[in-house]
Amino acid sequence: MKKNQPKFVLLSLVWFLTVWYFPVRNTHAQEDAYHTWLRNHLQSEYSVTGGDWVISDTETATLNKAWAPADVKKEEIAVNDQPFTKAFRLTTSTRPANFWDYSIQFSAQNAIANGDVLLVIVSVRGVSGERGRGLINHTYELGQSPYTGMLAQRQAPTADWQQWMIPIQVTADLPTSWYKINLGFQAIVVEIGGVAVLNFGDAYTVEDLPKSTFHLDYEGRDLGAAWRAQAQARIEAHRKADLRIRVLDDAGQPVQGAEVKMNLQRHAFGFGTAMIGPEKSAHQHNLSSEELEPYYNSFENLNGNGHSFNWAVIGDALRWATWEKPYWPPWQQSDGQSHTLNFFDWLHERKVEVRGHMLVWPAFKWLPPDIEEHKNDPAYIRQRIADHIRSIVGHPRLKGRVVDWTVINEPAHLTDLEDVFGGVEEYADWFKIAAEADPNAKLLINEYEVLSAGGMNITIKERYKEIIQIIEANGGRIDGVGLQGHVGYPLAPPELLYEIIDEYAALGNGKEISISEYDAKGVEEVIGGDYMRDILTIAFSHSAVNSFMIWGYWDRNHWRDDAPVFRDDWSMKPSGETFIDLVFNQWWTDAQAQTDAQGEATAPGFLGDYKITASFNGMTGAESFTLSKDSEILEITLDNATSIVENETLPKEFALGQNYPNPFNPTTTISYELPQAGFVTLKVSDMLGREVATLVQDKKSAGTHKVAFDASSLASGVYLYRLQVGGFQTVRKMILAR
Repeated sequence: MKKNQPKFVLLSLVWFLTVWYFPVRNTHAQEDAYHTWLRNHLQSEYSVTGGDWVISDTETATLNKAWAPADVKKEEIAVNDQPFTKAFRLTTSTRPANFWDYSIQFSAQNAIANGDVLLVIVSVRGVSGERGRGLINHTYELGQSPYTGMLAQRQAPTADWQQWMIPIQVTADLPTSWYKINLGFQAIVVEIGGVAVLNFGDAYTVEDLPKSTFHLDYEGRDLGAAWRAQAQARIEAHRKADLRIRVLDDAGQPVQGAEVKMNLQRHAFGFGTAMIGPEKSAHQHNLSSEELEPYYNSFENLNGNGHSFNWAVIGDALRWATWEKPYWPPWQQSDGQSHTLNFFDWLHERKVEVRGHMLVWPAFKWLPPDIEEHKNDPAYIRQRIADHIRSIVGHPRLKGRVVDWTVINEPAHLTDLEDVFGGVEEYADWFKIAAEADPNAKLLINEYEVLSAGGMNITIKERYKEIIQIIEANGGRIDGVGLQGHVGYPLAPPELLYEIIDEYAALGNGKEISISEYDAKGVEEVIGGDYMRDILTIAFSHSAVNSFMIWGYWDRNHWRDDAPVFRDDWSMKPSGETFIDLVFNQWWTDAQAQTDAQGEATAPGFLGDYKITASFNGMTGAESFTLSKDSEILEITLDNATSIVENETLPKEFALGQNYPNPFNPTTTISYELPQAGFVTLKVSDMLGREVATLVQDKKSAGTHKVAFDASSLASGVYLYRLQVGGFQTVRKMILAR
C-alpha cells in the first residue's frame, strides 16, 4: 500500500483541483437533481439546450454563496412542492434609505464576456409586506466599481410560488459579477428558491429564450371588476352638474318649445401634455419644421373634430439650466428666453393652460453649473435660487398667466441641495418667494415612483409626505401635489392607485392632485391601452385630482421614445385611442333639449366651457357659458338678428398672435383675433419698412383667423408683420432663419 500512496495522493489532488478549485465549463457532471430538472425543462418546453452554470450547479452551493447584510434576516427552509428543495426566507423589519441597501446577492464563479446571453431563473413567493406582499427588484451587475447594471426587473410577489425566467444580453465584459435581488422598498417577508443563472454565450439571442410574463397583467383589469361601478358613480358626482337654460323672447317672456343645444367646448378638468416648442431641447430629435408640422397640427386637433389638450407643459424650456442658456445664436434673439415666451403665447392664444415646470430640480446635474461650483457656499446658492424664482415667476410675460408652478421637482430622490442646506426646511422659502412673485399662481411639488413600481415603493412615498409636511410646517404654501405617472411593470392595480391618491389628498389644506407625467415605457401596447383606460378613470373619478398630464404624445419626439398616443408614423396606439374615446366621447357633452312652459331646459353635463344655442320660429340666441358645481341658470334672449356662432367663443378684444414656429424656415403661421367683423389688413415688411408681402386685405368675420406665410423668396433676417382693423393697429417681429 505504501508503494502506491504517492500515486493515490496525486490522483486525489488532481480530482480536488478539477472539481472544487478550478471551475469546469461545459460539464454537467456535478449537477444536482434540480439543475438537471431545469435543463430538461428548458429543452422540453422551449427547445433550449446547453449553457454553463454561472453561480453553481447545485442548490446547496448556490445557497452557500448567498450574501446579505445583517439587516436582512436569511433563514434556509425546506420546500416540498416545487422542483427545488431548498429556499431562503428573507425578512426585513425596516426600510433603508435606498432600496438597494437591503439585498441578497449571488456571485458568479466565472468571468462573463461582453455580448453573452444569460438566463436568470428564480422562484419567488411573497409572505407579507407593508402594502400587499411587497416589492422586489431583480438586477444583474458588474461586481466592482462602477457596478454597471445589466437588468432591472421589478416584481410584486404573490402568495403562490412563481418561477421567473429573465433573459439578459450582457453589454460589457464582467470579470466579476453577481445576480442580486433588492428588498428595500418596504419591510417585507419573501421566500426565494431555485436560483440559477445559465450563460449561453452567443448560442441564443434574448428573443430565443423564455421570458416570464406574470408582470404583464394587473389586478382589477377585468371589465367586470367591482371598482369600475364605484368610479363611474364618483365621476357622475364630481365631474358633472345640471345645465339649466331659460329661453326668453325679446319682451322677456319665457319661450316654450325652443330647441336648445348644449355643446361642451373645453373640459374644466386639465387633460394635458408635455409639448416640445422651438427651443431645440435635448428631447427634440433634430426634426425639421416640415416634420414637426403634423406634431403641432395634432396638438390643435387631436381627435379630428377640433378638440385637443387643454393644458400643456413647455418641454425643457422652463427648467432653470435651460432658461438661462439660449438655444439659438444671440443675434437671433433679444434674450435667452424669447422662443420659449413666444411658444407660451402661442399656447395661450389657443386657450391652453400652461404649467410652469420647474423652478428648482435639486440635483447638481440639472442645475446651472455655478451651483455645484459653490456647493460649500449655502449663502450664494440661497441667493441664486431666490433671484431665479423671482425672475421667472415674476416675468412680465408669465406672471398671472401660468396656471401653476412646479416649485421643486423630485425632492425625495434628489438630495444635493438638501445636503447643502442640511435639511429640507430651506425648501419652504422657495414656496414663499414664488407666492410673492405671483400671488395668483398655484404652487406644486412633484415626485416619481409614487404611482409606479406597482405602487409599492413605500420608502419614497413616506419620504415625499414627510417633505411636504416639513415645508408646510416652515410656512411654505403647497397648493398641489404632483404624482408622476412614468409607469412600467409591475403596474399598480387601479384600486391601489385610488388609495395612494387618497393618502396625499388627506394631507389637507385643499391640495389638488395632478397625475403630472404619464407614460408607460416598455408596456405592451394592448396592456398600455387598458392601463390608460384605468388610470385615467381613477384620476377623473377622484374629487381631489385636477389634471392628468401625458408626458408627450408622439414617439419620435418623446423623451423615452414611447409616447402614449402616436407611433413614429402617426398611427395611433391603443392608449391613444382610449384617451380620445374617454375624454372626447364618453366624458363629453353634446346635449339637446326642448324648453318647457317656463321656458326652461335642463340636461346633465360635464363641467367646463360650453356653447349654448337656442332657436324658435326663425329666432336664435347664443351664449358662452361655464358650467361649474355652483352655476346658476343661464338666460338666453332670442333675437331675429342673432346669428348662431358655430365656432369657439368669440374673442373679447383684437389681438395679433406671435407667429409659429419662430424662427421659421421657410413657412410659418400667423393668427389674429377679431371680437367683431371688420376690414382686415395684414402686411409683412423688412426692418427698413419695405413691404414684402400682403397676407390679408379683406373683410373678415368675428373670430380667430390663421394665415400661412411662405418666405421662400426672402433672405434670412428679422421681419415685421402688422395688423390693422379699423382704428386698431399692432405689430410683431418674426425671424426667418435659413
